[in-house]
Amino acid sequence: EQSNNPNNRTIKLPLRNFRPWSPDHPNLYTARVDLVDGNGAVIQTRRERFGVRKFEVRGSDGRWRKCDVFESSCDLPPHRAGFTPKELMPTLANGLWDAGREVVAFVRCRCAKRPRFTVGESEPEARSDAVDGFEQTCLMVPTEKEGVWRSNAPLAFRYVRFVDSVEEVSFVLDEATPTLQRTFTAGTAREQAIWSTAAETLRLCTRHFYVDAVKRDRLPWAGDLAISLLASAASFRDGLTVRNSLDALGSGGPECGEVNDIVDYSDWWVICHWLYRHQFDDIEFARNRWAWIRSRTDSLLRLADADGFIAGTNAWLFIDHGASGCTDLGPRTTPLNILQFAALDKAADLAEELGFGEDAVKWRKQALSLRANIRRAAFDPSRGLFRCDVFDRGSPFRRHGNFFAVLFGVADETECKRIVDALAKDEMPATGTVWMNAIEGIALILHGRGDVVRSRLESIWGGMLDRGATTFWEQWQPERKGDAIYNFYNRPFGLALCHATAAGPLFLLPMIYAEHPTNPFRVHGEFGAENNCAMKG
Repeated sequence: EQSNNPNNRTIKLPLRNFRPWSPDHPNLYTARVDLVDGNGAVIQTRRERFGVRKFEVRGSDGRWRKCDVFESSCDLPPHRAGFTPKELMPTLANGLWDAGREVVAFVRCRCAKRPRFTVGESEPEARSDAVDGFEQTCLMVPTEKEGVWRSNAPLAFRYVRFVDSVEEVSFVLDEATPTLQRTFTAGTAREQAIWSTAAETLRLCTRHFYVDAVKRDRLPWAGDLAISLLASAASFRDGLTVRNSLDALGSGGPECGEVNDIVDYSDWWVICHWLYRHQFDDIEFARNRWAWIRSRTDSLLRLADADGFIAGTNAWLFIDHGASGCTDLGPRTTPLNILQFAALDKAADLAEELGFGEDAVKWRKQALSLRANIRRAAFDPSRGLFRCDVFDRGSPFRRHGNFFAVLFGVADETECKRIVDALAKDEMPATGTVWMNAIEGIALILHGRGDVVRSRLESIWGGMLDRGATTFWEQWQPERKGDAIYNFYNRPFGLALCHATAAGPLFLLPMIYAEHPTNPFRVHGEFGAENNCAMKG
């Protein structure tokens, strides 16, 4: 098909028996387009990685939702506010242009023809010729200056490799510059380095909303937001970006499906509203978004069976995205239903505070009933632990349901001590990502095992520093050899080396050094602020 522009063409090709993209099965295809001259000779080739999935945001009447109108004193759109272009001059060594750190930037250079190049968050990725495995599209477009080229989009990288001879290479940064409102002043020099690197990780993942990673996806995810929110509360205090994230995730409403199309992320979205209210002392945001919160919470109830349990939906179930589909996690219905309890419990808290008594009574009743049923179905008194499946009394013991039970008040104080002892002794398979490792760390610190968390901070986050990380990765897999350490989702270099869920040290380290650490998921108020001499600001 030809558009009004004679230089544009649309080609439609059937794709039969394709496998759709999903987080559990991130199937990707490679489209190759050859531009040929009149003699049939190939003069240009373009490869593009893509997945097949459908997105729509419509109201209950089937119509597209009306966009909000933003007023601004400048010409920049809202998502560009706060981004001040700054040029960085890289160094050239061994054929790679090195920014010196992870950056989000346009690549710019001078060349007589369209230059070919690759980028990488690591040296092996930048040197790789496995074009089909690239997570980003490297394409140069001409600028207004003769012979000067620029990447067609900002890229996430540290290293750039040019195939062609180029000059005047520079990187035009495309990064937000929030100001730290708090700094970590206690601990060892190593721990302070971990805290500072976590802050840099969160800074780069700050766009109009908090994205999960700067190389891959660049989308907000509700489960990830729990980490970004708590990390921001302990560092940048960037409430606006949290609010933007909640709005981006929740504005579609239940009629558009689960948040991120993931059932446990709908729970996390409600929980994050409660967290935001208490970490940033802002009840008015919940008041202004109450219609959204109410409809989402009621939709969660509609997923439940007679016992209040969520068994299965058409949406995905994550719990721990790095281990999705991993048999070590088990069926995951216990942690899912504990999150369901927490969402109902937090929604009831907000309803009470805002004066919506009918909602509060309804959700509290459902929450307490669900808590009792989870304990009846999943708790094993002989072991003092929760099994991973509320529908199977013989299911194995797994970590996530147990530390969720500690954090959200499903386990009593005596049971918490036994659970934390089992977590500290590694009696159950490890978490799949640094995301859930940080959430588990809160439970350990609250019950006197900050020593275990310090050890994990050193081995995991310190291990990344030892590998030259300038930002933290979404998963630490030191058992892998060579370049395989960068593989993820069965893709070479699929691992994101700057991921917001890795910013957990921003709140874990201050909690370790707090005189009386408090539970951010249970205490009404900003956790640790009243007794924490480890923080300044």
